[in-house]
Amino acid sequence: MRNLSNCFFLFFLIISLPVTSQFTKPIILTELSNTVNETSGLIFYKSELWTHNDSGNKASLYSIDTISGDVIRSVNIKNAKNRDWEDLCKDENYAYIGDFGNNSGMRDDLKIYKISLSELSDTNKKSVESEIINFTYN
Repeated sequence: MRNLSNCFFLFFLIISLPVTSQFTKPIILTELSNTVNETSGLIFYKSELWTHNDSGNKASLYSIDTISGDVIRSVNIKNAKNRDWEDLCKDENYAYIGDFGNNSGMRDDLKIYKISLSELSDTNKKSVESEIINFTYN
């Protein structure tokens, strides 16, 4: 009988953990600017937080103030189109924007835009060129 009550206790504990965690309220540090109302990817580079909007928006990256949430500046990607931008990442030299949103599985024009981080971090630049990496799925 003792083993059975231990099993019930353990079962109750396991079941109650996810339920109690669902009621934890997030802490809002700041509201984002309406300019990035559909933010879809983030990178942090040289004390700047960069993001972009999801599908159908401008082909731009936005530097966001980490305290106020305001857009500090935007950089247009001249040779890009935001068909369905899904993510943003970086390595030591480049930022990469993934234009590969494909919910219906019908796209055959998937792209990754490769942008020089040194150009992106140049505060005098309002637009940059990207290298385009085209790919498709079998």
